[in-house]
Parts: sequence; structure tokens; C-alpha cells
Amino acid sequence: MDKEINPNLLLKDAGFELDPPGFYQMILTLGRTSLEAVVFDPSRKKFIAFIQYNIPGNSGKKEYFEQVGRIMAADELLRLPYKNIRVIWQSQTSTLVPAPLFDIGARESYLQFNQGLDAGDVVISDNIRNADAYNIFAVPAELYTAVGSLHPRIHHHASVLIETLLLLNRHNINPMQVFVNVHTGFFDMVVINERKLRFYNSFAYNSVEDFIYFVLYVFEQLKLMPEKDMVTLSGQILKNSPIYDIMYKYIRYLTFAGPIGQVTESYILQDIEAYQYQTLFNSILCEL
Repeated sequence: MDKEINPNLLLKDAGFELDPPGFYQMILTLGRTSLEAVVFDPSRKKFIAFIQYNIPGNSGKKEYFEQVGRIMAADELLRLPYKNIRVIWQSQTSTLVPAPLFDIGARESYLQFNQGLDAGDVVISDNIRNADAYNIFAVPAELYTAVGSLHPRIHHHASVLIETLLLLNRHNINPMQVFVNVHTGFFDMVVINERKLRFYNSFAYNSVEDFIYFVLYVFEQLKLMPEKDMVTLSGQILKNSPIYDIMYKYIRYLTFAGPIGQVTESYILQDIEAYQYQTLFNSILCEL
């Protein structure tokens, strides 16, 4: 590996073998300030490797993808010939369309109308079966250049988030469930009512005041009750952080997302706060 490119965190199961990677699955998440990947062994139903690289938050688009490309070229673990590879792209550029209204030939028009597109963007759609909807999103051409040699399936983080929340909560007796998933500079908000998707959106924020404004706005619009309805947190948020503190000021019941069984069975992840990587770990549950 390039001496100048080293992971910020690397965990590997003692039983991880380089020779049979064709039996393993790799899932890689690209966010604004990080690259994370896990390797999953289907035969043992556990994660056997976790790797994380931090990427400077002030990187421009060109510099960001150049850094991703250098990481992909230098890291042996990421370049192994796995059975299948998924890349989860984290961005706000996506739009949900109900399945009965979806026309694959109109994907660019849907997205252009709601979000806008940059030159060279490739438009993809995920079929979120449990929501009976399609998530249409844009992938920068530079992403294909950076990870194209892996020949991955590329999905949007919101597709994975919504699909897995619906799967994990299909037997939840609580009729109203609210989820907030935090990224650098934006967050997702999902509301499930009677086991069906009622609301999804993402909101950009520059301050904690922005953050709580959007949360409370959704509560008001959907007639949710801050003193009654619990919010489940995930992503880049810590207890006693400014975001957590201001949410706790206005929302009576806060909790952090619990780990799925595949995480609890993976000893290499015992010291990791799994809720911070919920989309990455939970993606093993869904087939988009």
C-alpha cells in the first residue's frame, strides 16, 4: 500500500483469508468526508473486515474523487475480486417517485425538475420495493472513474436507509416512528406510520439552529408530537454533541439505532458505535 495513503481505521477478522475473496461481499460507502467499507462472509453471516478513510472536508469535487481514486488504487483489501460489490453513494441529489408513476425513460426529467443535474452526471434508479417507490439519483462521472474497475452495483444511501428501516420495523407495534440520520452538512428524516413510509426528505444545515428548525418543521407539518413521538438517531451524531443537545431540548424521547444481528455477531465491530454506520451495515439486509 502507498505509504502516504493509510486507513484511519482497519479491523480484520482472524479468519479473513485473501485466497477465497470470491465468496465474500464488499460494501463501500462514499460520503463527503469519508470512505468506509466492510467485507461480509455470507457463510458465517458476519462482517470480517472494516476499513475507514477520512477525506478532508474542504476537498472540492475534483480533489475528492482524485483522493478516492488514489485510495482505491493503493488499498489491497478494496481491490480483491469479491463475489459482489456494492457502492453506496451519499448525496442529496435524489428524488422519490411512486412505483405506479415511474417511467424509466423519464428519469432524467424527474431529477432535472426536482434537483438539477451537473454535466456528466449519470442518472440511476433504485427500486425500493417495501416503499413501492423508485429513488432516482445522480452519480458524478468521476465516481465511475474512481471505482469503475470494481464493476460495482451503485445505490443511493437513501434507498438503503428507507428499505432497511421498513424491513426492520415491519413488526414494530409502535404506529409512528421517526428517524434522523446525520451526515456532514445534511441529514435525512424518515417517518414510518403503520409500517408504511409516510415521509422522507433530506435537509442541508450550517448550524444547530438550522438542524432543529427543519426537524421541528417536519413535526409541525406531519402533526407529530415532540413530547410523545420518539426519534431514533443514526449517523454522524454523538451524545452530548451540540446537535444532540439541541434536539434533546425540544424532543422528549431520543434513542440511538441498535445494531442488527450481523453486527453483534461480528467481534471485530464490538468497539464500534454501529449506529454511526447504520446504512453501511444494514445494507446487507436489503436487495435493491
